[in-house]
Amino acid sequence: AMDRAHRIGQTRPVTVYRLLMEGTLEEKVVERAERKLYLDRMLVEQGRLAVQMKGAAREELLGMIKFGADVVLKSDGAAITDADVDALIEKGTKRTTELAAKIKADCQHTLADYSTEAGDPSKLYELDGVEYDARGVNELIRKLRAATEKEGGQPGSRLKRQASEEGADAAALLLDLLTGNWATLRTLRMCDEPGAPPREGRTVHAIAKCRRDEIASQDQLAKAGAAAPLMPTQRCAYYTIDKREAPDRAWALVVRVLEQFGFEGLDSEDSSSRTATIPEALLEEFEARVVQPWQAAWRTFRASQRQRGGQADADGDADGSSARAEAGPGKATTAGDAAAGAGGSGAQTAEGVVAAWQQAAEAEKRASGDAIFAWGCLDWLSTQGRAADKKSDRSAWVVAAPDLFQAPDGLPPALKGVQIRAVGCGSRHAMLLTRAGEVYAWGRGVSGCLGVVASGCTSVPQPLRSLKLGGVAISAVSCGGEHSFLLSTTGALYSCGSNKRGQLGLGASAGDEDVPLPGRVSIPGGGAGAAGRRAVAVSCGNAHTAVVLADGTLLTCGAADQGALGQDAGGGGGRRSEFEPVAVQGDSYSLGAVAMLSGAKSSVASASAGGLHTLALTRAGTLYGFGAGSWGRLGMGDDNKDKTAPTLVKAASHLGVCAVAAGWEHSLVLGSDGTPFFFGRTASSYTSVPTPVHGIGPSSGTPVSSIAVGRGYCAAIDREGGLWVWGAMPQHGALGLGEHNGSKIKSARQPTRIDALDGRFIVQAAAGAAHIVAIADSRRSSAAEMAVPAGARFGTTSQQDYDHAMCDSCEREDGPEGGALLVCDWCNRAYHLECHEPKIAVVPDGDWQ
Repeated sequence: AMDRAHRIGQTRPVTVYRLLMEGTLEEKVVERAERKLYLDRMLVEQGRLAVQMKGAAREELLGMIKFGADVVLKSDGAAITDADVDALIEKGTKRTTELAAKIKADCQHTLADYSTEAGDPSKLYELDGVEYDARGVNELIRKLRAATEKEGGQPGSRLKRQASEEGADAAALLLDLLTGNWATLRTLRMCDEPGAPPREGRTVHAIAKCRRDEIASQDQLAKAGAAAPLMPTQRCAYYTIDKREAPDRAWALVVRVLEQFGFEGLDSEDSSSRTATIPEALLEEFEARVVQPWQAAWRTFRASQRQRGGQADADGDADGSSARAEAGPGKATTAGDAAAGAGGSGAQTAEGVVAAWQQAAEAEKRASGDAIFAWGCLDWLSTQGRAADKKSDRSAWVVAAPDLFQAPDGLPPALKGVQIRAVGCGSRHAMLLTRAGEVYAWGRGVSGCLGVVASGCTSVPQPLRSLKLGGVAISAVSCGGEHSFLLSTTGALYSCGSNKRGQLGLGASAGDEDVPLPGRVSIPGGGAGAAGRRAVAVSCGNAHTAVVLADGTLLTCGAADQGALGQDAGGGGGRRSEFEPVAVQGDSYSLGAVAMLSGAKSSVASASAGGLHTLALTRAGTLYGFGAGSWGRLGMGDDNKDKTAPTLVKAASHLGVCAVAAGWEHSLVLGSDGTPFFFGRTASSYTSVPTPVHGIGPSSGTPVSSIAVGRGYCAAIDREGGLWVWGAMPQHGALGLGEHNGSKIKSARQPTRIDALDGRFIVQAAAGAAHIVAIADSRRSSAAEMAVPAGARFGTTSQQDYDHAMCDSCEREDGPEGGALLVCDWCNRAYHLECHEPKIAVVPDGDWQ
């Protein structure tokens, strides 16, 4: 009601009243509902979601129905005049206040059971003969103390590691106490949790460590006679708990838990005295008695939050063994990328590496899905249609949440129910690969990157008929800026799209013309009998391409800007003087070997081409980078110079890297344990060495099985099929997290799970420049239907954003001369025909930029 009032120009506060008939069933129902809502809120705030409420008895329901019936039947139907309205509101306000006070007094903040009658307040915590307080905290503490007494210790000392069964029981009870009440305890600044961002301010752990060191130093001075010995009251530490950490309503629970750790000086009935004493005995063993149980509770809680119904552990393990990397600004997953799984440890034998590599490749082949989702900037609809009709489907430009491809408008009938093996995204186009080896493409294809005869834009996947007619079965696809590569099951390569920088690898004879149909790429030394010279993996960057051969040789072609091809055999990876010019070879129109990375030297398992840099992972698990070094995207630490030859990323040597993904100005690698590591640009800052991503990974209870990177953002799939995103999309994109206050969410500082895909098991995701395409497996999904509800997809204002688009020049919807509004297909800026410089006479046919 307030929102509606403000929309019509009302600026003053709006008060909303609900009028009830006194002495009726409605009044009783509202009272019960308010009690229920109050209880629910308190239970949620304190984490008491597992409390079972008793249902209303038959007599209780009859009493509600009879309540006030005699008053209603005896009513003479007296009319209410306008003069009585103020009196009614005043009386209603008073009754509402009284009802709220009554509910608050009855519930006592931690009520675990209730009745519609007031009852005896002393019995509010009793249910089935068991007294409950904050989900059985008293009962847990009683058992905890009993277990402590069996150990022969005192409360607070029971956290020492014991081999006895009693000690294990006590530890389990403490863990249950912490995890069961974590929603309330999590705000305490006890210590930094693994995998989570560091807490603001000094933690209790930091204070304890500092005070422990101070006491040790003072004891040494006293022993030497240089200072007086510390008094017993000085051999402890103090910490004041503010109300943001422990509000008054949760104070009793917090105090009881802290007492089990061994803290002293707190009163559970007096929240005004908030300074806790940490005695010397607790200082000495703080890590074992406090930090370890606290972090164990954190891991248990996070793991329980990520559990999904109906998903077997075997499914997660199968996905986890297939570490699929999305390369560059929208690079596709390839079957050969799974070979990166062999790089888990540099100490593996050659046979073990090859076996692990083959096992990962087989797992990659099994990972397929039958549902396709897309979101972000999907602006490949007909420009002519948009210019002629401002009421056209403009909401399809930027989709805020995952949208399912469905027949007949978004999915060809031939793909209905077909298993999708892989998907790849370029800057503004995408490709999918079926289990049968057929390829479909859609998006912006004016450069020929779709591989179909008719170049243009399409929102419906189109089959690459030329390959099918030629009997070519494809095993992997990869999409770059404006070009695409396809890898056949026999190891042959095909490419199409823009060849302005030689990124198609078709040789100098092809020139710099666009190639609309896939052409065969020549592999050096790949003649008859050269089995080791067949391709097993391919990755497209913005304007260059990297290919991995079966013998471990890495080949590149395309733009050589800032050493992105890595073909400098003169040791471009070494250090140069700051003022010494870097000699970079010219663009390569044919595939050429990368210096130092070949089967005879360092066999490459997988590679990823980014915007202006390339990452290569060897079968021994070592990571190399070359190309642009700015913003720390190569992970070389303080050395941010460009590298024209492969250079070892020393900081990644101990990480057990098994997958790599190079983005526009950042990089993401995946450890064999499922931990993602980031380096490169983040907004206006950067990280120059591989750094664990906080909030996702094994330490947070969500090990990662697949990674992808786009232009400024990252995506990862956990082993339970959940999709996570973080970073910043371009201005015209959307991360898939919906809308906030009418604006599409384009950035996330921490890894965030896409809730709209809950219940849908994601097996692969490809990241484009400003859009994402994901594959889900309905067989392993628990959702009743794969489609995301329309309300979750588009929110409430997505259509309005585009129906009222304004010209960037005159800043009006309607042109000065009534000309049509054109929207650039590259930057999404809008201009009227007469406002553009130079003026446009007629609406262009096809894309306009």
